[in-house]
Order: sequence, then C-alpha cells, then structure tokens
Amino acid sequence: MSIYDPRDRNVGRVALLFRRMFPERQMILRSENGLRTIRLSPAVQVITLGVVSLLLGWGAFATTAMVRQQTLIAHHQAGRVAAETAYEGLLAQVSVYRNKISDVTADLERNHARAVQLAKSDTVAAPVKDARKPEVKPEDKGARADQTPGQTPGAVDPAVSRELYQTHAQREREALYGELARLDTEMASLAQRAAMEKALDGVEVQLKKVTLERDLAMGERDQARTRVKELEGRLVGMEEQQLALVQKFTNLATDRSAKLRAAVSKAGLNPQDMLDDQGEGPGEKDGQGGPFIPAELGVSTSSPVVKETLGALNSKVLHMTSLQALVDGLPLASPLEAQWHVTSGFGGRDDPINGSAAIHEGMDMSAEYKSPVYATGSGKVIYAGWRGRYGRLVEIDHGNGLKTRYGHLNRVLVKKGEQVDRTSLIGLLGNSGRSTGAHLHYEVIVNDKPRNPDRFIKAGSNVFES
Repeated sequence: MSIYDPRDRNVGRVALLFRRMFPERQMILRSENGLRTIRLSPAVQVITLGVVSLLLGWGAFATTAMVRQQTLIAHHQAGRVAAETAYEGLLAQVSVYRNKISDVTADLERNHARAVQLAKSDTVAAPVKDARKPEVKPEDKGARADQTPGQTPGAVDPAVSRELYQTHAQREREALYGELARLDTEMASLAQRAAMEKALDGVEVQLKKVTLERDLAMGERDQARTRVKELEGRLVGMEEQQLALVQKFTNLATDRSAKLRAAVSKAGLNPQDMLDDQGEGPGEKDGQGGPFIPAELGVSTSSPVVKETLGALNSKVLHMTSLQALVDGLPLASPLEAQWHVTSGFGGRDDPINGSAAIHEGMDMSAEYKSPVYATGSGKVIYAGWRGRYGRLVEIDHGNGLKTRYGHLNRVLVKKGEQVDRTSLIGLLGNSGRSTGAHLHYEVIVNDKPRNPDRFIKAGSNVFES
C-alpha cells in the first residue's frame, strides 16, 4: 500500500517539513468533572519552542556578557591601582620640588643681597691675621715690585674683589636659573599626571557603570535559568501526569471491556465468536481504509515504559471499541419506555385463544394502548407491514445473525430498508393480528433460532447503568 497522502499533493516542501516537525498534538486531562483534551497546534508548539530557545539564548548571552565585563573590570581595576600608585609618587615628588624651589629662591635672595652690598662698599676688609705667619719687620717695609703705587700694604684692590664676586654671583645665578628651568619641566610633567588622575576619575565612573551592567546581566541570567528550570519541571510533571492518565484510561478501558463482555455473555451469546464474525452478513459495518501514516503522539516515546504503556492503552481501547460497537448493534434495550409488565413469557404455555399447549417464541409485554415502541438496537428494517397472525409487524436485522420482531402494532412508523438505532421510534403498541388485547409481541432470533428476550433486556440494563 502506498504511503502517499493526497492531502500533501499541493503542499510545498517547506510546509511539509514544518508539518512533520510540528504535528498537531493532544493532551488528555482528567478531573472530577470528566475528561478534557487540550489541543497543541503547530503554532503553539513553535511559540513554546521559540520562548524556550529565547530564554536559553538570553542566558548564554548574559553569561558571555558577564564574563567579558568581569575581564574588563579586572583590567580597569589593575589600571586604577597602577594610576593610584603613580599618583602617590607624584605627590611625593611635588613635595620634594617645592622644597627645592624654596631653597633655590632663598639662595637667589642671598646672592642678590651680597651683590647689592658689594656695589655699595668700595673696599673689602683685610684678611684676618694668621697667628701662624711671622710678623713683617720694619726694615722689610718697602714697596714691592708687584704692589700698586699708593696702595696700602695688605689691602686688596676693590675693583678686582668686586669683579670676582660678580663673576661668582653670575655663575650661581645661571645655575639657579637652570635648576628653575628643570623644575618647570618637571612641574609640566606633574600637570600631565594631574590630568591623568582626572582621567582616572572618569575611568572609575565608567568602571562603576560596567559593574552595574554586570550585576544587571547576572540578575537577568539567574532569572533566565530559573525560568528554564521551571519550564523543565513543568514538562516533567506534565509527562508524568499524562503517563498516569494513560494508565488510568487503560484501566478504565479494561473495566469497560469486562462489563461489555459480561453483558453479552449474560444474553447467552459468545462475545469472542461475535467479534470474530463481525463484518459479515446484512449488518456489515462501514468499510475503512487508506494509506498508513504513523501517528506521532503528544508525549515522547523514547522511553520503553512510555512505549509499553501507550501500546497497552491502544490495545485495550481497540478491544473496548470493538465490544462497544458490538453491543451497540445488539438488541439489549427495552422496546417500551412506558410502564409495562410481562403477560406471557418465553417458552411453553397454554394458548390464550384455544387453551392448548403451545410454544411461545417471544415475550408479550403489556402497556398502555398506543404506547411508543422503539428499536432495541441498531440495524436495518427488513420487513414493515401486515403479516398474518402477527398483525402489523416490524422486523429488524441487527447483523451477526440477530433479528428482532415487534408484532400486534397499532401503527408502523418505519419503512423497509430504513436504518434504525435504539432511539428510533418504529411503531405504536396495538391489538392487531391474533391477539386478545393491547400488547407488544417481542421476539429475539439468533441464527434463525428464537431466544428469550428477557435475558437480552436484563443484560442491557446492566450495560446502560454502567
């Protein structure tokens, strides 16, 4: 048999792939009020998959962002520590430079004061007498060849002394100016470091911002993980609940099948033989067929326990369905709904007309005249009209060799060939034919042999109550 489905003839490859990936699924929920089926359409499945994927993606993104931000924070913290160390060293150097500038300034002031003093004085005091040198004798008091005429012995030329001091002061001044230039250069470098410290403050603000973003990312990541765990827990719970429901339905199907088999057996029939013979005779069931397309169930079948449970449920439901179809076709209902009683049972009796011993192949049911008469099971009307001693008669073929007859009717409300079920009104109770009063003559025939209708009615009452 071909697996080709005509419904896929005009479906594109993408749509066909989408349909196979996300087939329509159903979830069975049981509550105190009964059973309820939840339909999971492909769109709902795609949305659920998208939400879960989004949460997982967001969790991965948040984790990556957090790791990256932690690395950036560590780098900034290392730079900040180095900058703080350099800043502290810079402050120490500034203090040293301030002390040096103060010393240079003091030296300049002293040098200037000495230069002014030299400019105002014409001579310089004679050097202090050294006690270790011999005194000059009077006879040695004469003019020396290298002594300036008119100059007092032991005195220094004021012009020479002033020139020497000025030269020395000029050298000291140039050295101090050079020191000041070097200090200016270092102070400029110090200003650059101060600017770097200001930039460091901006880095600290940025670092706080990055830290805040990291905390937010960590919070969102934790929320995403919590949400994913909740969804996983709900999925596990739904699967366990569905497995429990499947097991419950399996037990219900088993109990229902047992009751149906007991009802059929109580009517004097063999349910297994009738199941084997179903589909033959005038009451043949409607045909079925088509290509085989494996069904994808709403729960995962990867677990052996799930496969075994679903397989057992499928087998029990199929058996129960077959039994239910069999029971629906059996004449197990009462033909009268109004109050009635038996006036003549099945089997031997004295004939009500001539009083002779006779065999009664049905059951006489007395009720109010023109009470509605219903079919006792689904089937096909094979006779509707007058038939001799039965009067107005309706005969129904229920399949599997079962027939029912309804005689002495006041009026027939169905036609030959009409399909009926146990809710179909087929006539009115009457007194037609060979009869002594208003009643319904009801027969059940199995494979052309009459059976006691009372057994069928009692078996049906048990089935309908359950």
